[in-house]
Amino acid sequence: MNFKPDTIKSEYPYKPKTLDIDGFKLSYLDEGPPGAPALVLIHGNPTWSFYYRKLVMALKDRYRVIVPDHIGCGLSDKPQDYSYTLDTHIENLTRLLDHLGLDTFSLGVHDWGGAIGFGYAVNHPQKIKSLVIFNTAAFVSPRIPFRIKICRVPVFGDIAIRGLNAFSRTALMGMATEKKERFTKEVRAGYLGPYGSWRDRIAILRFVQDIPLGPKDKSYETLKKIEEGLTLFKETPMTIFWGMRDFCFDSTFLEGWTSRFPQASVHRFEDAGHYVVEDAYEKIVPALHEFLEERPGGFSNIALYLAENAKKYPDKTAVTIPVGRGQNGKVIYKTWTFEQLNKECDRYAKGFQNIGIKKGTRVLLMVQPGFEFIALSFALFKTGAVPVLIDPGMGKSSLLDCVVKAEPEAMVAIPKAHFARLLYKSKFQSVKTFVTVGKRWLWGGHSAEKLKQGFDGPFETVETKNDDPAAILFTTGSTGPPKGVLYEHGMFDAQVRMIKKEYGVDSSDVDLPAFPLFALFSIAMGMGVVIPDMDPTRPASVDPEKIVEEIKDNSVTFTFGSPAIWNKVSLHCVEQSVKLPSLKRVLMAGAPVSAEIHERMLNHVLSDDASTFTPFGATESLPVCDIDGHEVLGKTMDMTNKGMGTCVGRPLKGMSVKIIKIGDDPVPEWSDSLKVPAGEIGEIAVSGPVVTKQYFHDEAKTRMAKIIDTKTGSVIHRMGDVGYLDGEGRLWFCGRKNHRVVTKDGTLFTIQCEAIFNRHPEVFRTALVGLGEAPNQRPVIIAELNKDKNVKDTARIGKELLELGAKNRLTNSIHDILFHPEFPTDIRHNAKIFREKLKNWAQNRIHPD
Repeated sequence: MNFKPDTIKSEYPYKPKTLDIDGFKLSYLDEGPPGAPALVLIHGNPTWSFYYRKLVMALKDRYRVIVPDHIGCGLSDKPQDYSYTLDTHIENLTRLLDHLGLDTFSLGVHDWGGAIGFGYAVNHPQKIKSLVIFNTAAFVSPRIPFRIKICRVPVFGDIAIRGLNAFSRTALMGMATEKKERFTKEVRAGYLGPYGSWRDRIAILRFVQDIPLGPKDKSYETLKKIEEGLTLFKETPMTIFWGMRDFCFDSTFLEGWTSRFPQASVHRFEDAGHYVVEDAYEKIVPALHEFLEERPGGFSNIALYLAENAKKYPDKTAVTIPVGRGQNGKVIYKTWTFEQLNKECDRYAKGFQNIGIKKGTRVLLMVQPGFEFIALSFALFKTGAVPVLIDPGMGKSSLLDCVVKAEPEAMVAIPKAHFARLLYKSKFQSVKTFVTVGKRWLWGGHSAEKLKQGFDGPFETVETKNDDPAAILFTTGSTGPPKGVLYEHGMFDAQVRMIKKEYGVDSSDVDLPAFPLFALFSIAMGMGVVIPDMDPTRPASVDPEKIVEEIKDNSVTFTFGSPAIWNKVSLHCVEQSVKLPSLKRVLMAGAPVSAEIHERMLNHVLSDDASTFTPFGATESLPVCDIDGHEVLGKTMDMTNKGMGTCVGRPLKGMSVKIIKIGDDPVPEWSDSLKVPAGEIGEIAVSGPVVTKQYFHDEAKTRMAKIIDTKTGSVIHRMGDVGYLDGEGRLWFCGRKNHRVVTKDGTLFTIQCEAIFNRHPEVFRTALVGLGEAPNQRPVIIAELNKDKNVKDTARIGKELLELGAKNRLTNSIHDILFHPEFPTDIRHNAKIFREKLKNWAQNRIHPD
């Protein structure tokens, strides 16, 4: 290519970067502050990044603007023997964006860039903050202008496009623009320069030849899949800029967008053609600025979703809490609308700001689940402060250790927590600002009630970037010492988008969050939340009648909670012949979910159009995978019972799951040599926009859990779980890495082995532990029997369990059975077994050989 970009520097004053893709150079612009919200713009045919030059100049002070030249276009290489197909262009874009390591961004597309850009988007929907459409399509249309169709004719197309450069020249002569006076000599040189020879015009011809009009065309199936995936963006913010005098993408294509996305704002330009950015840029720039700035993703902060929902649905009920019963015996509820909730959060935020709580301040938040928890959490997010959340069920000693690790600078808490602060003063030395939620006694500080007085807002949410700290969430400690997981604002943002799209959540949904933190996500997604009357630290002790009543009274459609809750509720519903017709999606997580719970819920409790789901993940990365109960019952349950592990489903779009060699040492850098062969059990490692990057003030734990991919800059999290991927791309969970039992005959994995013994009708659950040291551990099965059976014949049951184990190759080396009255479990879910405690208990009853 003889074209020199310096010859058009007055129009194109940029210095592109390059990425090597399989030996070919892909050129791209990357302009603007590195930490700013990103906007990715995808061009079509026969243009290049030059088409967006004025938008780049107008936006780069506030946004990071990225504009690639497709291979074969602009300043990128133009190989002659190359697969210039839609799939190839999508793959190249994916590799570029992976290389850049963007968590979330806005996406703009024009012309054939629509299919390429949405080809990426449907595979990574959680990364897309908002969409900008310029005269394009991402759906099949049998219609094609004659002047383009004729260019697909063999030989003629080669001569016209590659020989005469007719495709590019005629576009500039009026086909693509209605304002030819804007196409000065330098502008024409910018469009035509990269395509100055037969060789340079190879991609222009291949683009035309690749337009999929029917099933026989090579890219037809790809475009059909993209079209089907457009439903993922039915609630994604979108704006459309359309030149109404487009010779190719006429009003029928515009109707194709508006019919699919009625939420989109549409800007029609009657005097603009196909090159709408050239013809109408002076009107597009301010409108685009306004669109990007009003989006929740203009900068990342989960509190922005609340503010937006308060504008969209001011009178919709946001929070419902049971507060007692009337004389008729029915529950009395107190409610707050989205507008009321947002105003209350604004008052708290202003009060916090007045006492010095600001961006980056770590605030220990210790209040009961309910309205105050929601309001105070969003208020802290609005100030840019970093809430520190510690599970109170982990035990006093662990909780106090977490306080010391987090080094909170402020504390917003109920009186009980402040009493603890005084009692264990040395553990709270870092706290300098105290706020009491409720009655303040003699410890001084501020009253939350008084802080919010005298301000009616609105409070302007402090600007936070994707990588700014958002919260510190401590793990439960059920699988080791609690760790402070540092969340960034972009991660919360990605979680909201991912959950919303994966489960089809919209503003008509009502959630009953049995896990308090999930209430914040529900509010952000526009769902109303009903706070259940239960102790969230003891879900297995839930009163099922109350849960059923709250679901029915409030027409709850969505719920997330521990399987311990739904085991109890589903048993109650079956016994009482209770149906829950409003409930459409039941998410259960925190521990493996038995097929029996799925069966009861789907076949006896829920309506035919409802589903159960078991999202898989961890505090450090949630969600990763998901599977619905229908697939469990119809396809994976039998395999689980045979000891193949628990299927947790396929990775969600945007998430990557790798199976690596099991090891107990840090892995500082990613290498493909870490991966195990397909189908082999290994350690589960995940990456994606919801994966956290570090533990707060714990470099050793961070090194152990995180792997850096130096090629992409992304962080891969070692889940601490073991499993494998099957031929259908599903992940099978086989247990925790630290719980594996290494014997002289091989390695045993807890979930696989326990499933064999759990089939006994008088057994509630079992736990595999290993006594002694690897690689010569002695495997022992500990059984907890069903409480309702009043079983006492443990000798008989033990013999039957050994017979069950002997029939399976996975468990035929297990010869010891013990019985425990009630397994120690985690507080949060009452489902994760504390195997270390059981191991110590067993050690006192069986001595290794």
